[in-house]
Amino acid sequence: MSPKLTPVFLLFLVVVVSFHASSSAALVESFAPDSESFSLPSPLISTIRSTLDEIQKVLSVLSTVPGPFLGGDPRVSSAIQDCVDLLSLSSDELEWTLSSASSAPATTQAAKLSVGTGQPRFDLRSWLSAAVGNQDTCAESFEGTDGIVKALVVGSLGTVTSLVYDVLTQIPDDVGGRGGKGGGGGGSRKLLDSTGFPVWMGTAERRLLQAPGSGVQANVVVAADGSG
Repeated sequence: MSPKLTPVFLLFLVVVVSFHASSSAALVESFAPDSESFSLPSPLISTIRSTLDEIQKVLSVLSTVPGPFLGGDPRVSSAIQDCVDLLSLSSDELEWTLSSASSAPATTQAAKLSVGTGQPRFDLRSWLSAAVGNQDTCAESFEGTDGIVKALVVGSLGTVTSLVYDVLTQIPDDVGGRGGKGGGGGGSRKLLDSTGFPVWMGTAERRLLQAPGSGVQANVVVAADGSG
């Protein structure tokens, strides 16, 4: 004979389910593209700041690599410079993320220079995805090289990539779904709207792409034969 559920226990279940549903709805609403009060949850902000700290640690290591560790291989020196540039870009993209999702005034130069599409949810996914890719490109720069520098850098990049990816998976790629979790509809993501343009693209950019070639003033001309 199964035990009976007491009224108190039933009430407890109702409260728990209601709280979970309201919390999930609030999270999705905060990421809605048309939300005027867009904000990141505090845990994600803390993770982003921790990631920025990790990036600075790696940059500090890269900037102080002793000459003997380079092994006379110019590819290592080139890879280090590439990684410095890429990690600096990741740092900027994370600063843009914090700036876009915060009502506080921008404090860093990178945040002040950030330019988004006006749709924070899409901007965040773009910046965070780029930040993940930067670490992969940095690691690829060391392919074909050996030594302690490669091992040290690649190992440190794993921590940065993991932290950025943790944040990225929390940004919904469409209303009602979490980023990177598949969502509904077989995990597909609608990248284009009914006009055939990316959903994040602004009106000005669409008009530029739709303009006839004769109506666009070129800033750079490249020879058809690739000579310059």
